[in-house]
Amino acid sequence: MTSKNFILASSAKWVEMLIIILVNIFTVPIILSKWGPEIFGAWLLLQGVLVYINLPNLAYQEFIHNINLKLGAKKKREISTNIASGIPLTVTVSLIMVCLLIIELNFQILTNNLNVPDYLKKEWTLALFIFGIYSIITYSINPFLTHVTHIFGYLPLFTWIGTIRFFFSQIAILISISLFNASLVKAFIVSLLAQIIMHIIEYIIVFFIFKKEGLKFVSINMKKGLDNYVKSLWLAFTFVIENIGTNGLRIIITAMSNPAILVIFATIRTITNTLGHAIDSIGPSFLTELMKNFSLKKIKAINMNYELYYLFISILVFPLIIILQLFIEDIYIIWTLGKIDFDVNTYTYLIISVLIICVNFPFRITISGNNLVKEKFNISLIKNIFLLIFIYITYEHLKILSFSIGLLLSEILNLFLNYFIIRKFFKKISFNFKDKIFRITIINLLIASIISILLLIVGSENQYRALILPCFILYPIIIAYMIKKLDQKTLNYIKSIYK
Repeated sequence: MTSKNFILASSAKWVEMLIIILVNIFTVPIILSKWGPEIFGAWLLLQGVLVYINLPNLAYQEFIHNINLKLGAKKKREISTNIASGIPLTVTVSLIMVCLLIIELNFQILTNNLNVPDYLKKEWTLALFIFGIYSIITYSINPFLTHVTHIFGYLPLFTWIGTIRFFFSQIAILISISLFNASLVKAFIVSLLAQIIMHIIEYIIVFFIFKKEGLKFVSINMKKGLDNYVKSLWLAFTFVIENIGTNGLRIIITAMSNPAILVIFATIRTITNTLGHAIDSIGPSFLTELMKNFSLKKIKAINMNYELYYLFISILVFPLIIILQLFIEDIYIIWTLGKIDFDVNTYTYLIISVLIICVNFPFRITISGNNLVKEKFNISLIKNIFLLIFIYITYEHLKILSFSIGLLLSEILNLFLNYFIIRKFFKKISFNFKDKIFRITIINLLIASIISILLLIVGSENQYRALILPCFILYPIIIAYMIKKLDQKTLNYIKSIYK
């Protein structure tokens, strides 16, 4: 990919991230004012369940996309065969899913187990069924076609189309609810109609691109397609595992409690995850720079990448989170129109989890960038199994806190496992990783976490307020020590910025 294409594709993702944040800001008060917490909870649950409906097909399509990427743009016949052999299978799987959703529509087996309120069950299952129909003409076909265009240099175009599609679907939801008092299923249908319009535009563009590039469907090899589908099931399983802490957790929370509890947890997590989105936005540029240095075996430059990142989060991110905590409850009450109680304990555990995710970010990028697929899967499996076991054991006593504490402990475990894998990988490639700045960052993390917990305690016990002051004094001292321990190359780079 050229630098221009990389920037265009990345900028589309940054815009999408900004849209997600803005949509979350406006969606919550609008939906709460029209629907209330219970219907909003059912809506959030619906979004979580939808991810799993197309998951086998999406895993298969990504598997085929990876095969086609290895083939390259010149082997058009093989690419064509892979697509033509895959579409009948994905359409068939979507049809089977629709049959299962018809059963659900009539018997509501899943709906009953997810504690959806009785007055919403019909609407909720109908929305699932409609999405199944929608998937036949979209998700069972569209990713195959758009993925192929990436091979011929059209990734930026379709990344932007995807971002625009998401934007229009969210605007359609907000308009239908705020101006027309749409019910859950009606708002959902409006969203799908907006997306279908964009999909039709995509299909038209794909048709002309295929014509321009000389790509034709020449043959179907069902045996090959079926073999590849079976091989892709491990990827589907990986997607299921990786989604446990996000969409899967929505399902678990509702199944163990009710949609109203999901709203409390999800709205608080939306605030804490905003920081995570901000950190993820630097992922493409950080990965590009890091992998360039890995390929050129620039050891000092790699260490500098790590040190600059850890200095950045220690000076800007950690303090910003602490300052935000002083005002977060008032912001939350205004944002949710006072209709949802703010759980300060849940917020504290979730925000500390985000701090840990920030520290873990360079390790995750390094593992992904160096294609340590097996290690990444094993880490995800261990982390999420631990999360499930912890929630199962502690929910009866901790209730909603079992989810936030479980996430916190699983992220600590995740950081430890990633660090262990990274050290092992660096030793294998004979790379001298200077982790002194990382160790200082861990101290900063502990101080920031202690301050966050003390602020939680001070909320009800003012006599503990004096304990916060030493932490505030200690933190800049640690930062000064951190700067002193930076590698000379890092210091020179920082000085060059201010020249």
